[in-house]
Amino acid sequence: MVEKEYAPIFEKYHMGTTIYSPLAGGFLTGKFLNEIPKESRTSSHLFKRAFYDPYMTEEKKETNIARIKGLKEIADALKCTAAQLALAWTLKSKDVSSAIIGSANTKKLDENLVALQVSKLLTPEILEKIEKIFNNRPMPAINWRTGGVYPPRR
Repeated sequence: MVEKEYAPIFEKYHMGTTIYSPLAGGFLTGKFLNEIPKESRTSSHLFKRAFYDPYMTEEKKETNIARIKGLKEIADALKCTAAQLALAWTLKSKDVSSAIIGSANTKKLDENLVALQVSKLLTPEILEKIEKIFNNRPMPAINWRTGGVYPPRR
């Protein structure tokens, strides 16, 4: 995983990676909770296969819908959108230097840029709530010198 393999470089040079699709193709916005909106680019067969289907398989659908609803609850409490919260969470990662957000239009871009302000609201407690909702923290790398593990990166 990139989190493990590049962590020493990120630490040494105080740099991070560029991430692609921090909103998981729009999935983290919550717009796909019920169905694919007709106006969405994801309504095309290729985008559906790439961005919708992997999250909405029978074994993942219930869990992922609960995750998005949990993210939305935190966003509502912060008076922002789920998309802004997801992007703000990305900005808080010390392992991310930039994110390719790919907004569909300037209105969405302006909306998403509010994440810069939302990131200032993310306390360690809020970040921990997000971690508990998604439960996808990468396993820490093994310290081969000591046999222990390094602390989690996030």
